[in-house]
Amino acid sequence: MIPNGSTPIKNEILIEIFAKGKLTRMEMRITSYIMRWSWGFNGKKRRQDWTKSIMEKQIAEDLGVHKVVICRTIKQMIQRKILLTEKLTKGLCYQFNEHYEGWKKLTKMLTKKKLTEKLTRVNQNVNKIGKKLTEKLICEAGNEELAGDSETLKETKYLKKLLKKSSETKCHFSEPHLKLTDLLIKLIKQNKPDRILGNGYRERWANDIRLTEEVDKRSVDRIRKVIEFSQRDSFWKQNILSGNKLRKQFDKLEMQYKEEKGGNQNRQHYRTDKSRKEDKYKDLYEV
Repeated sequence: MIPNGSTPIKNEILIEIFAKGKLTRMEMRITSYIMRWSWGFNGKKRRQDWTKSIMEKQIAEDLGVHKVVICRTIKQMIQRKILLTEKLTKGLCYQFNEHYEGWKKLTKMLTKKKLTEKLTRVNQNVNKIGKKLTEKLICEAGNEELAGDSETLKETKYLKKLLKKSSETKCHFSEPHLKLTDLLIKLIKQNKPDRILGNGYRERWANDIRLTEEVDKRSVDRIRKVIEFSQRDSFWKQNILSGNKLRKQFDKLEMQYKEEKGGNQNRQHYRTDKSRKEDKYKDLYEV
């Protein structure tokens, strides 16, 4: 005889679902709550499968858990068909799906150990970025139970972003790119000897110059001329202090360089023509 104030649960559910650990700790707490407010009431002819209309906020308050955690877990349980829902005007009615054979498996299960291993592999490619990200995600994981929990959208985006960034930061610059970089560094230091350049700047600048040549289609000779002009001009030498700035302002620099070069050539032609005229009439003024 089942005593009053009790919730009847099938033995199969106790063994095949609860005892065998098909649910995480948070899913177990939510499932117990749903069972209480559905199977915990006796209908006239059969058990009551559906809860009354419940807001997620109410579930969070009753369980003493943050609403964000409850919303995320319930959403995953609905996606996996562990919980069935029926929408009303306010809130949802929930039903626990005892037919675990029909539960869906999420694409990938992520444990804390697997998360560490995955980020460690990324860390081998991008040392500093990967290390900081590993520490951040493991710190965020903290004492949360990730075993059996699915990979969240935030973690997926984080990893994709990091992998994309790691592929973009791979440098394939060649010797000419390093020579142009050294030329830029040398001229900058001549203009400002106390300029602090930081760590790893030479490789970053060489990669910027590589992109200027390969992506922007600027020849090595053009880049060299623009570098020399940028550190010779009184205005630009104060602004072009890195390879990235050089690439961004390349078109403006080259246009101004050509204008200056054209002006010098015109002045040179003017001096040559004037000297020729003076030589032509030189005899007329001789005494």
